[in-house]
Amino acid sequence: MEHIEVALAAQNQYLRHYGCPSEEDHSLNDTNRALIEAMNQYYGQVYVGSINGPSALVQYDGGKIYNFQYDFCVANYDPELDKLLEQWKKNHIINQLNAIYARIKALGGHLLLWV
Repeated sequence: MEHIEVALAAQNQYLRHYGCPSEEDHSLNDTNRALIEAMNQYYGQVYVGSINGPSALVQYDGGKIYNFQYDFCVANYDPELDKLLEQWKKNHIINQLNAIYARIKALGGHLLLWV
């Protein structure tokens, strides 16, 4: 859990300093990678997802994480979140997007901001 807290603290410090993702400093990307890896280590798994990308909700396999590859991470697979993502990909109704964000938050997940 300590590694997760360290990654989240680094993310918060970055955002307090810059106010938003900054083209000047790409360390936020490494912080996202550290968060995913810390969650994977702590929980024994982590699920990552892309809201507009080709994959919805997939288990992280320990491979290389590319910038902008994932939009969020959660500790466990959640069929409700997976269903919301599939509905969003088909319909693109703004309420679905709000429901996705709310579900990620309810699961204790984290959004990933990339530079």
